[in-house]
Amino acid sequence: MLMAGNYAYCIASRTNASRQVVGYSRTADNKCSAFPYSGGQLSYPPTLVGLESLAYAINDQGQIAGTGVRRRQSTMSQENLK
Repeated sequence: MLMAGNYAYCIASRTNASRQVVGYSRTADNKCSAFPYSGGQLSYPPTLVGLESLAYAINDQGQIAGTGVRRRQSTMSQENLK
């Protein structure tokens, strides 16, 4: 499987009887995106701005289970820690 973009790694979580795969990839800037992979095609479903997604399972009907989380933005600087 070839990954487009700047990805640090890709994890395949589950496959189903039709050889469809779901999982997630992590980018170099540490963001996660869920993906389905089927028939040689990798796609990234749209997510809301600020959300990261993970796909954990896929059944034989192609329904995907996963989660989306809002990533916290740290507003603390070095000076706040003094």
